[in-house]
Amino acid sequence: MRAALALTLALTIACGTVTISEDGRHPVTLTVVDSLTPATVGGHSIGARTVSMSEIVILPEYATFTPLVAHELCHTVQWRQLGAAGFLITYAHQVLTFGYWDAPLEVECRAAEGDEWYLAWADDLIGTLDWR
Repeated sequence: MRAALALTLALTIACGTVTISEDGRHPVTLTVVDSLTPATVGGHSIGARTVSMSEIVILPEYATFTPLVAHELCHTVQWRQLGAAGFLITYAHQVLTFGYWDAPLEVECRAAEGDEWYLAWADDLIGTLDWR
């Protein structure tokens, strides 16, 4: 029990604190990249990835696709809620147990693709891009 408490405290200290705005958003950077490690899920190529609770990388051809950014923003919220280790372990466990499509974290983020709150946040984040 002490070891678990110590690990939780260490992870909390390592991750630091995150400023949350009044509307529930936390700072996220959307970075356009030239390439991502090739991957396909269900026959679809991956156009973006959440790399931390505060950064999403996205390919240029998807950079203004609001539902995809909303999906990835949902992953940043999950990452913040679960912590880095908790998110990565939970995500991997769910994908191995349920498959990518049915993993509960993925199901939640697919729902965010149509959620007004996430879509508004995604639009605002896309509006900050200066990459052309």
